[in-house]
Amino acid sequence: MLPEQYKANEKYFLQMLMSRVMFYTWKDKCNTYDMSSGKMKPLTLKGYVELSEIVRRPFMNMFVILPEGHDYNKVWETIHAVE
Repeated sequence: MLPEQYKANEKYFLQMLMSRVMFYTWKDKCNTYDMSSGKMKPLTLKGYVELSEIVRRPFMNMFVILPEGHDYNKVWETIHAVE
């Protein structure tokens, strides 16, 4: 993905966070994100991984929370192994 595409995706999600949307549903991927805390929290690990494919890691670190019960380091090791 080109850097401009990452920036556009990040801008879109930041606008959603700033508009105080409570939930966001990514219809194409069937993922739902709880945004009530001011950060994006996918309801499933699948949602976290698929979001990591379209935004950069610094964005993920700042604005996205892992679903409960998952280890941050193990998830990122797996993501990098797949790339």
